[in-house]
Amino acid sequence: MLALIPSSCLGLFLSLWETVIAFPEETHLIWARLRSLSFVKFLYIVSRYLGLVVHALNIAFAWKVDSLSAIPAFMCRRWLAYQIITTFIFLNAINIVLMIRVYAFYRRNWRMGAFLSAFFIARFTSATVTAAMNVPFVKFDEECGFHMPRPVVFFFLISEMIYQSFILVLTFAQQVLGSKDLPRVPTPVVSLFYRDGVISYAAIFAGLISALIYAWIGPRKNSEPFVFPVFISILTTSTCRIILNMHQLAERDNIAQAFELTATVEIDDDNRAEPDPPA
Repeated sequence: MLALIPSSCLGLFLSLWETVIAFPEETHLIWARLRSLSFVKFLYIVSRYLGLVVHALNIAFAWKVDSLSAIPAFMCRRWLAYQIITTFIFLNAINIVLMIRVYAFYRRNWRMGAFLSAFFIARFTSATVTAAMNVPFVKFDEECGFHMPRPVVFFFLISEMIYQSFILVLTFAQQVLGSKDLPRVPTPVVSLFYRDGVISYAAIFAGLISALIYAWIGPRKNSEPFVFPVFISILTTSTCRIILNMHQLAERDNIAQAFELTATVEIDDDNRAEPDPPA
């Protein structure tokens, strides 16, 4: 558990730093308009502030177990389950936001919505079943150190890499697969979709690659807790930044009616101002 204390402090620092930097925008774009609480705003609040709680609990747990000569096995197992559940919460939060963006990008096409929903459910189910089948059999040492079997770790990380890659491909494939009435030029909304899609993909992919490498060459025990807090910071920051950027674009360009970020995002060319007829 010695690795958990510095990594949790680092994760808390990164999340607090991002919270402080984004707080003026958050106050104006989220809290000032909280009377119209949407599903996406709810995901923002959960990602931002539950993430901070998770980091604080990490530090508290690490200090507690550090004072014990022998940690009960049931406490270690609950701790591992806690890590998996919180990772699933934040990973699913950003996956839902990314899927909503893709769904909106394709004009809320029901086939695309059904496909994305089935893809998400399949990914979530496989990860949940894999965790449920392996967590009860993980063995812990007296310091609560553990080692998840490499095939399980690789399955989770590689399948998530494939999932994230596919979402990114669908974002750019809109130019080919989307209907003819979709925008074909880099409008501000389209440019933002592309930019945030690439940045979030790069951040999450880097975190997954780091975890994959650490699981392969790192110490056999207690490697996962070291990666866990930093990965949580990456997920929560990416989710919140995507949501804030969409709200900022709407306000900056005064196109609040041109697209909405509520339970879905919708690009609406019909609401754009038409040019004045020539005199």
